[in-house]
This record gives sequence, C-alpha cells and structure tokens, in this order.
Amino acid sequence: MGDRVRSSDTLQVMLAWFGSPVSLLAVVVLVVNDHVGKAAHPGLVTGKLSDVAGLLFAPALLAVVLAGLLPRLAPTPLAVTALTTVGVVFTVVKATPVGAATASVLWSVLSGPSVVLADRTDLVALPALGVAWWTYTRARRRPATRQAVRRIGVFVVLPGALLAVAATSAPQYPSLEAVGVWRDTLVVGEANAYYGPGDDQLDWWAGGPDGRDWREMTPEETDAVTSELPDDSVRQRQVCLPDQHCYRLVPGRLAVEESRDGAATWRTSWEVSEPHRQWLARYYDDVRDPDVEVVSRALAVRSVAGGHIVVVANGRDGIAVRDVTGTWSRIGFRAYSARVARPVPLPEPRRPPDGLQVEIALGLMFGCVAICLGCGLLTRPDGASVSWFVATAVLGLPFLLAGLAAYRIGGVPVALALAPLGAVLILVGVVGAVVLTARLRGTRRPLLIVAVGVLTAAGSLLPFAGWAGGVTGYRGAALLGTALALLGTALAGWLGHRGGRPVLRDPPWPAPPAG
Repeated sequence: MGDRVRSSDTLQVMLAWFGSPVSLLAVVVLVVNDHVGKAAHPGLVTGKLSDVAGLLFAPALLAVVLAGLLPRLAPTPLAVTALTTVGVVFTVVKATPVGAATASVLWSVLSGPSVVLADRTDLVALPALGVAWWTYTRARRRPATRQAVRRIGVFVVLPGALLAVAATSAPQYPSLEAVGVWRDTLVVGEANAYYGPGDDQLDWWAGGPDGRDWREMTPEETDAVTSELPDDSVRQRQVCLPDQHCYRLVPGRLAVEESRDGAATWRTSWEVSEPHRQWLARYYDDVRDPDVEVVSRALAVRSVAGGHIVVVANGRDGIAVRDVTGTWSRIGFRAYSARVARPVPLPEPRRPPDGLQVEIALGLMFGCVAICLGCGLLTRPDGASVSWFVATAVLGLPFLLAGLAAYRIGGVPVALALAPLGAVLILVGVVGAVVLTARLRGTRRPLLIVAVGVLTAAGSLLPFAGWAGGVTGYRGAALLGTALALLGTALAGWLGHRGGRPVLRDPPWPAPPAG
C-alpha cells in the first residue's frame, strides 16, 4: 500500500496514524498519568509510563507537522524521519546535560518554568518506537480522506495534543522554608507554596557531606526530624560558631551577611541582586508576595573537617550553600510531580537579567514556522524548490534551540556559535520559500501568509510582555503565548491549504483550430 500512496496523500496517512487508537490512547495515558498517577504514586513505574506514552504518539504528532511543511515527501520516508528524530532527540535529552538544558529552555517557554533532567534509565522506553512504527504501518493501509477528519485533526486534535504535552504537571511550587542539623546531617524542609507561605506540612530532604547532594527523606526519618527538632531550631535567622564567626539573613532579600568578630561588624557574604530577585519573583509561577516567598527564610551551619558549611533556605528560590572553601552556590528544588521535587544546580546570577531575548527568539521562530507551513501547503504539489527552502528553515530550529539553551546556562561561546547559525538557516529558508511561492502563486496570498506569520510571532510574545510588567505569572503567559502561536500557525496552514492548486504555466495542448 505504501507504494500506491501518492505524495499528495501524505497528510491523510499521517492524520490516520495520529488518530489511531494506539496514538490516542497514549495521549490519554500521558495526561492521566501525569495529572493523577504521578500525584498518587510517584516513582519508577509512573515515571517510565509517561516516557513510553510520549514515544508512542510523539512520532505521529511530528509526522503531521512535517507533512504540512513538506507535502511532497512520501509517507514512509516521512514516517522514518519522524521516528528517527524522536528517538535521537529523546536519547540526547535523557543522556546528555546539554540536551536536557535545551529541552528545559523550550519547555519553559511553552508551559512555564521547567527543568528537564538527564536520566539515562529512561532510555529503556525506546522500544516503544517499534510499536509506533507498527501503528504507522496499520494506518498507512487506511489513510484519512474525509475533509472533515483532516480539519478536525489539524485544528482541534493537533493543538489540543500540543497543549496537553506542554502542560502536564500538577500545581507544585517547592518552597524551602526550614533548615537545620539533625543527627549531624543537614536537613531542609520543603513546603508547597501553592497552599500559601504559611503551609506547615513540610517534606524533608537530607544533604550529603558537602551540602550539594540531597535526597528525599523516608517517612520514618521525616517523623523523627519533626519530633526531635523544635521549630525555632530550623528557622534561625542568625547563627554564630564558637570561633565568633557569625552569619545572618538580610530581611526582605536573598542575601547573607557574615561577621568574624562576634557580630560586631558585618559584610555581605552572598546575595542575589535586587533586580534579579524581582525578576525571579516574576519567573516563579503564582508568587503572591515577593517579599515573603522570594527571600532568605532560615539558615543553618554545620562544622566539618577543614571548616564549616552554611545552608540557607530561600523560599521559592531553593537553597544557597557555602562550602568549606567559602564558595557559594544556588540549588533549586524543581517540581517533578505533585509530591516529588528534585534538586537542580542553578547558575549564579552575576548581572541584571537580560530581558526577553529567549522568548523573542522563540516567538520569531513560531512566526517562521507559520510562514513555512502556509507556503508549503500553498505550492503543493509542484513546489519542490519551496520544500527545500522549508526544509532549510526546519534544519535551523535545533541549532537555534541549542544556542538558546547554552545562553540560559551561561555557555556564551557555544550560544554565539549555534544560535546565529540556526537564525541564518531559518532566515534563508523563510525568505527563499516566500520568494518562490510569490513567483508560483502571485504575491497576494503569500503576503497574507507573511502577515499571519508576523501576527503569530507578535501574539506569542504579547503575554510575555505582560509577564515582564508584572501583570501575569510566567506559566500563564507561556500557555497563552503557546495557544496564540498554535492558532496563528493553524490559520497560516488554512490559508495555504485553501489557496493551493496545480500550476499550468502553459496550455497543456494546442488550441483547436477555428471553425
């Protein structure tokens, strides 16, 4: 059947794949597992189940998108491309820190503050791609042909699935509220800021010898900490060592002062600048009062061989740790599910935040995708050259995303190498696709598609402008911006689909003689 399917039927085949019972069941399992399963039973099974479900339907989802961008590509090569791409991306994200950082950047802009962690044990889910291939071979035999099914798939199911993937986490806002020393072990108490800063239900974490490696404590250990440590011992704001070395919190700040003369004089030991603190208050979702939730709340000091370790509970920003050499670092506790958070090292802020560079770049990327989709559909089935330019633009996307990730984690040289390359490929692809489309179809509809692409980019950025002004939280801005980007992309695709028709540059046969 694969040989009998025309390239013009590629979208129908991919929609049949995406709409198959296996793919749709995988979407349902992913949403239910992330919202209910992980909340009720966090652990190995629910974690791996999400990976399997994602690998079952992600290739079909990507194949539908590629079928719109590259309509001349036959179904089987496109399916192989989608499966290979998903497999490679999943492997890179789960096996390498750079891949995880790239996914974190993209997911943060799509669904709000997120951290994707590298975990090589998740690679056991890769055989699910074999099931996805089997699902494709079944769908290839019965491609979707009804226009109503195509419209529903492109404008309803597809955006809904994208939003479901981007927003599959229950409300969990880790806030470190208490810190102390229990049985010669540093411990920190984490609350869920979703219930307000007064939440006294603390989950406890135990630190390693250097205060940088943390593990979630067992229920028995948690009960022991709660019963053995009085409340005032885990919420101290000033601590002095026997050698008159003292530390204290700065009220209303993410900052610590130290004294070496028994609290007679003080100097700043560690701080997050006030512009950065205000920026963090906007970045973390649903912060009601920055001066309560994004401030240093408690500290503890533990003597070790060669000196001492200081741990500061910083509310929504996690903890700050001073090692025996006097070096400070930030560690954030990012939500993994409704009941589990994972410690993640955070880059130390060294200058005021740079605004919305990442969001602007991704907004422009969304606009370019909308233009490429519209032009690709508009020139089918005779726009082979346009498809090559569209492919060039698509090729630039991973370079741009990797560069943005490197920028976010402080790898400026890598960012300067990758991001411009990705931007050039995208620019060349978009401009070439628009110019060739205008030559094939005239300028009116291509210019309309370009206008929709510009509006798509602007629409995806507008909510972030509201976030930067303190009007809304980052997660709300991310979800609204993603929805507007999808809407604009769907509109561009509809314009291309409605205007696409075969081109007859010359009459196919001589005109009949008069008379």
